[in-house]
Amino acid sequence: MTKKIFVDLQEITIRPDWEAAEDSARTEAARRRLQFEIVLLLYSIVTIGLSIWAGGTAWAVLVHWPLFGAILLVLPLWIALEGHPDRPRVIPRFALIVGAAIALAVLTTPPEYRSTPIPWMPALPPWLSLMIPLLTGGTLAWAGDRYPQVRRKLGLLEPWWGRQMVIGLSLGAALGLHMISTIVSLPGAAPVRPPGLANLAWLVGVSAGLFAVGQEISLRGLLHTLLGPRPGTGQIPAWGVIILLNLLLYAAPGSAVELTPVLIVCLAYEGLFAFMAGVLRLRSGSIIAPLAANAAFCVFLLTVFLG
Repeated sequence: MTKKIFVDLQEITIRPDWEAAEDSARTEAARRRLQFEIVLLLYSIVTIGLSIWAGGTAWAVLVHWPLFGAILLVLPLWIALEGHPDRPRVIPRFALIVGAAIALAVLTTPPEYRSTPIPWMPALPPWLSLMIPLLTGGTLAWAGDRYPQVRRKLGLLEPWWGRQMVIGLSLGAALGLHMISTIVSLPGAAPVRPPGLANLAWLVGVSAGLFAVGQEISLRGLLHTLLGPRPGTGQIPAWGVIILLNLLLYAAPGSAVELTPVLIVCLAYEGLFAFMAGVLRLRSGSIIAPLAANAAFCVFLLTVFLG
């Protein structure tokens, strides 16, 4: 009897359903990643085109900022909430919050940073832009705490988040300072003027609450997660795409400027930052450190472009 049971057990074939499920998940992640990369590439092309041909004009501002909010902020959250019944309710509310943050960024832009004056646009004190990180970052933190799939897909994990913030801010500021020192040492380069307190407040608010948050949840957040469930498979080419997209996104504000040595130096440091941010994401397991580094570095970069 025991021998018969043993023979019967040998004849049992285990169907590898888990392999099929893993292959399906990996294929779906690759498809999603390609679609999102195409969207980011098209956005970068449109943004650079606007900056070259109509940078600073009213209609360029009205086209660029809604595109930025929709693609780099709202779309990643929409994808991260895929399959959740709360998505139809959460996304419109988040879009309204992003719209309020963008309106605050535009209305608080200091006069020195406006390429062309827009008479019908009211001007608010620049320091009000410090509310922008509370609007965007606070809402995403709430979404990550309420929905585990958002926290996982966007990299909103918090392993030692305080230490990660300090590391990110230190590395971003160090890279930004090194970029500034390189620029001022160039032959014939104009001095980089440090911003006043009001302008610095606007730079911090916009850099941290819009540029850094948008880039990190899109690139080191969603795209990094969509590399696939099997670590290491095809990640090097995918990281190259992420660095290239990050470089294009950072190049947009300076694309209206002539290809001067200053712009070339900025582009080189932008590529270095994109690589550094990818390493921070890989080592820390979240976007906290690269987000802090992005916010700090972006302040120095915008100071060069807008100053």
